[in-house]
Amino acid sequence: AMNLINSNQAKCSRFADIMTQIHMLESCGNLTLQHHMLSPVQRIPRYEMLLRDYLRKLPVQDEDRHDTTKALHLVATAASHANEAMKKIDKFQTLLTVQESVGGCVDLVSPTRELIKQGKIIKISARSGDHQERYLYLLSDLLLLCSPRLGGRVMHGPQHRLRARYNVENIHVLEGDNLETANTFYIRDASKTVELYTQTLDEKEAWIAALFCAIEETYRRKSSLRLSDHHIGVGEDGDYSTVLSYGGGGTSAELLGQQPPVLTP
Repeated sequence: AMNLINSNQAKCSRFADIMTQIHMLESCGNLTLQHHMLSPVQRIPRYEMLLRDYLRKLPVQDEDRHDTTKALHLVATAASHANEAMKKIDKFQTLLTVQESVGGCVDLVSPTRELIKQGKIIKISARSGDHQERYLYLLSDLLLLCSPRLGGRVMHGPQHRLRARYNVENIHVLEGDNLETANTFYIRDASKTVELYTQTLDEKEAWIAALFCAIEETYRRKSSLRLSDHHIGVGEDGDYSTVLSYGGGGTSAELLGQQPPVLTP
């Protein structure tokens, strides 16, 4: 609701003027509507703090201690539920934003899915060797490789075009071997490979670490799949030397040997 209000205020000057006039009313207490909407949620933690402070100052044998303890338990439970609900709402809104940014071409909203990392990256074209701007969305079970929409800054509508979609459980992350460009690495599954690089080594290491964590967490959740081999080595120069091989998946070393990957143009 607050996002809708903020959006309408930004789009419609008439609506913004009306909201400003309302906020100036004495009955609003010099607070915006958004502040008033947050008040019910903020009161619960305040009640919990007051009850804890009150209980701490009560004598041990005070007749009000039992009821206060019971009330504190109820309020603390409500606060915990409110916090969990807010986290779920935030995750839902984040996924919805990502889904809208790629034009809704893929359904991303799921209670078990969350956004782990996103950001700009550069792809080296397998056909032409051109360096192309891309945008990565790493979700808990998906990796989306996107490109910016043509025409400069997009004010309305999808910001990115989906170029490739990878299931996290099926990808290999490999150290780059490009002699001309620094900070490269490969993302590979059974059917395609893409060569990417970042501007700095820190950015590269952050992406590789996030990808490894997502892969490991995916396999941890899938009890039917076993982690057969996981080796991550770090060379003397600090570069990653990585081979990931998971049993039962579609990206085993044997399958990759039989079917050479297709480089993503």
